[in-house]
Amino acid sequence: MKYTKDDQIALNIGSTRGWVYRLIEIDSEDSEAMAEWDNIGAYFDEMRHLDEDTVYIGLTNNPYQRFGKHRSQKGWCYKMEVFHICDGPAHAKFVEARAIYEYENKYGQVPELNKGGNTFAGA
Repeated sequence: MKYTKDDQIALNIGSTRGWVYRLIEIDSEDSEAMAEWDNIGAYFDEMRHLDEDTVYIGLTNNPYQRFGKHRSQKGWCYKMEVFHICDGPAHAKFVEARAIYEYENKYGQVPELNKGGNTFAGA
């Protein structure tokens, strides 16, 4: 049986779990990495977001669907790395906000693609 992106998206519809992730830029000359629709990794390391490769920190309840939107809106040169799974929306929002805060404390600014990170409009 072939397992597709649409199958994965369908499995996560209505999910009560939150997936906190970061986007990192991948080498645009690596055509194999660029072509993968499922370029999502899972690295459950609380400090994963605190390296200089992080360009965005976000949360979702459907990683494959969200990653597809990122690739269509931000470009194909990104990989998603999940670094924390949460039990509900409030917990996920807390972990996301804490991760952005920790990143800003380390580098003096929010990740490059977190446009609302310097406003009260949201992360």
